[in-house]
Amino acid sequence: MAVTAQDLFNKLLAVIDNFTEDGVAIPDAENVDVQKKFIIFADMAQKELWKYNKVTKQVEITSKPPENRLGFSSNFEIIDFEGTTQYYPDENGVNNVQGYSIKVDGDCTIAFEENIGGTWTDIITPLTPTSINTLTLYKGVLAVTDTDNPVRMVLSGTTHFRHKDRALWKVLYQADKVPEYAAWVKYDMPADFNAIDEVVEEYPTRQYKESPNFKMENYKNYYYSFYFDGLIRIIYKPVPIAITALTDALQIDDVLAQAIVYDVGAKIGFYENKDVVNYCEQRRLEAKMEASKDQPAAEEAIGNVYLGVGWN
Repeated sequence: MAVTAQDLFNKLLAVIDNFTEDGVAIPDAENVDVQKKFIIFADMAQKELWKYNKVTKQVEITSKPPENRLGFSSNFEIIDFEGTTQYYPDENGVNNVQGYSIKVDGDCTIAFEENIGGTWTDIITPLTPTSINTLTLYKGVLAVTDTDNPVRMVLSGTTHFRHKDRALWKVLYQADKVPEYAAWVKYDMPADFNAIDEVVEEYPTRQYKESPNFKMENYKNYYYSFYFDGLIRIIYKPVPIAITALTDALQIDDVLAQAIVYDVGAKIGFYENKDVVNYCEQRRLEAKMEASKDQPAAEEAIGNVYLGVGWN
């Protein structure tokens, strides 16, 4: 059960000797000033102690690369449009197509045509991006008449533009779940994400290991390889939510949370009971020192101890 601000506030009152009078609880009204200061100081302390926190959260990403009917990896390349209509995979098209994904950076027309009885017919109204200067993603579903019919992507225009990450998907997706074709897939981390603690990959062949194969941008955007096949588990330290009331729960581990009592006690003691200031300050430093100790070493690290100099 999570520790609440009220739990710590009660302990603080005991430390500064404002908890009872001859065994009788002191009315809350007589501690309102201490309470208001505690809420502010406790929020500050939780954020300061966060780096020692051992409470983590995790997210899981299931990845299985879908089949791109345009090919394996060549369609990641940036291609210039220089005035001549371009066909993908070629003018003859390819069957088993039910979706698309592409990025373009200028005015153009993107059509998707199905060969029905020898006639190339638009499957959807051609896309006509205008007034864009950076590579912009377009993706969607293609409701073909028959998956055995060839389908082709047709790119045309009157001025220069570039395009990349072209895909004709074999699988029929829900409209809001059509995948983006990109060498690295972006995953937006939760709002309370601050720092990765560990990234573990589980492969279908029973392999399980810490992952070196990811990228982070802007502290929030996690990228993994499009062709990764398996489960990615990301363990991270959450950013503590602000404490605004005594009913709020702490987002740091229970043992570390006790340090807040001493941290706030050292601050409030100057106003309420100066005799406890030195005691609280010493206990606060001891709690931080204990919390800063590393976790037990992993099996691999322990095993590597025996690979030092002098061992064969």
